[in-house]
Amino acid sequence: MGLLLLTIVGIFFLRPSGSPRINQEVAEKSPDSQVLSNSYNSTDIYIRGDEYSAGSVVAQASTDEPAIDVSAYGKYSDAEVTLYRSDSEALLSFLTHDAEYKQISPDPDVNRLQLVTTQKVTLTAGNSNSTHIPLPLEARGIWYVVVKAGTATENAFIIRSNVGVVTKEGNDQFIFWAQNFQTKRSVSGGNIILYSLKNPRQELYRTELNQDGIAATPLYPDTDIALFTSGEDISLVPVNMQYLNTGYNRSRFSKNSVSSKYFIFTDRPPYR
Repeated sequence: MGLLLLTIVGIFFLRPSGSPRINQEVAEKSPDSQVLSNSYNSTDIYIRGDEYSAGSVVAQASTDEPAIDVSAYGKYSDAEVTLYRSDSEALLSFLTHDAEYKQISPDPDVNRLQLVTTQKVTLTAGNSNSTHIPLPLEARGIWYVVVKAGTATENAFIIRSNVGVVTKEGNDQFIFWAQNFQTKRSVSGGNIILYSLKNPRQELYRTELNQDGIAATPLYPDTDIALFTSGEDISLVPVNMQYLNTGYNRSRFSKNSVSSKYFIFTDRPPYR
């Protein structure tokens, strides 16, 4: 059985040193804001959405402050932060991987994205220090941010949405439930789309939420993530994908298997 809650297209690349953390309130924070880990290249700069959201895909609720926190573990002070408006296609391409879970395209083509702003910031160095950087993020949408400091560069996708999605394993099914962060009510309508992100990327299944905000899909073992889409809202639910560029991945969900037990009998009654 597996259970996972995510605010939106939650973050998708976690640092292997971190582990997903589940929060108490569905409508307040994302219990697993850290979606995937990424060790594509070592860096001294780390991007966070908040205490629970760090990595290469940062999930934020529409009720969260539009900002990121940047931690610098090297001797960096001056940094340049560039923000682009992005979309789901660029995000999915960024997450597409080979058989060893290594990214195919770890650096998106920014020429295909819409430049929003570039700003200079002064980073606070230190293991326990971070620099809070407000960004012109709308309540809903996908953005791509690049932080450059000295010779170090770090990037991340930021996803903001009004909707959080929970997934649970049923009897050879995925069960999804969606909730609005502002009203704290179930969300009816909208699509749940299952993806395998192993190159070439494949859409495995698509269905709609019912009036209770629930959708059931077949349990495809190759499912990496699920996307919820409804108008401008998009939420990413990490299913079996947890880490990228680490050379391994552990499946959270798998089809039920029949457990066999064998007994040996004899025609001779027991005796003393």
